[in-house]
Amino acid sequence: MANEKLTKVSHNDSNGVKIEETKEAFTGFESPVRSADLLEVARNENTENQRTILLTEAQRGLWMLSTMNLDALRAYNLSLTLRLCGPYDHAKMLRALQGLIDRHEALRTQMSVEGETQIIAAQAVINVPMINLSHLAESEREAEACKILGEAAAQPFNTKSRVLFRAIVIKIREEQHFLMLTLHHIIGSVPSYRILVEQLCALYTSWADFSAPMQLSEFVRIQLEQIPIK
Repeated sequence: MANEKLTKVSHNDSNGVKIEETKEAFTGFESPVRSADLLEVARNENTENQRTILLTEAQRGLWMLSTMNLDALRAYNLSLTLRLCGPYDHAKMLRALQGLIDRHEALRTQMSVEGETQIIAAQAVINVPMINLSHLAESEREAEACKILGEAAAQPFNTKSRVLFRAIVIKIREEQHFLMLTLHHIIGSVPSYRILVEQLCALYTSWADFSAPMQLSEFVRIQLEQIPIK
């Protein structure tokens, strides 16, 4: 998989919040997938609260690599840090992030213990801690924020039992915050972040007039159907 550098971009919303982003991450799935005869999966495990579908071959490979050791598990964390400049409303950000989770199956997905299937929860609630560094001396805040963000980015996901998306907010001063989004590469990649940031901005500013996204289960179905049944 190739590395790709996200270019620095800025978003200005109607509330005057300027969002800047820059981060290095990985590109998306490139490996072949398994044949469509594997689409019949765990039907008896599907309930109104969750659905179970197969992993693609690429996802399965990532799952196996990430279970080798702790360093391998951390290696597939994809983190994006946004600098938020302007008035900030944490309650609105919580609603916006929850809107993303409600909208995208991938953000509500966890892997099965054996690494063969993935479980999509009908609902998942995100908890977004906010760390306030405004009490520190002005000269110390950025360095402390970078330290916290680095530790948060390196915190491994439990690919066997946890949802693979999280967020954290750090307050530098009244009108400057950092928002870090972290997901495991098994559910997303650089293009995923471009979509998520665009929609997060729209949801935060209460404008959400965009078309319905392709869901993870639909993506997997299409991938599996691309190889003829033998």
